[in-house]
Amino acid sequence: MQKYLIVLLLVLVLLLGFAILNNVSVPINLIFAKFEVALPILIGISVLIGMGLSWIMGLGDKFKKRSQVNELKRQITGLEQQLIDQRKTLDRSLYPTEETKTIDETPSHPLE
Repeated sequence: MQKYLIVLLLVLVLLLGFAILNNVSVPINLIFAKFEVALPILIGISVLIGMGLSWIMGLGDKFKKRSQVNELKRQITGLEQQLIDQRKTLDRSLYPTEETKTIDETPSHPLE
């Protein structure tokens, strides 16, 4: 992450340095207006718009991954409950209590 930030800042500094060295007015022709803007301002605005669009496009992936994580957490909870239930069943079969003993397990000769 830090390498990405350093590279991004380096590119930004190079672009701004280029724009400052080429400080000229650039005509902008929009459908509804025509005006002139200094080249450094135009480059800065373009970079900010690009960063904003990239961030917006990344939001969809972020929300998708968050919903996947929540679904996996629900699955884990369900599987943990199944494991608890199976352990209880296994414990009952390995260590039966007095209530779970069957009639066949009663002593063959009664106590007198």
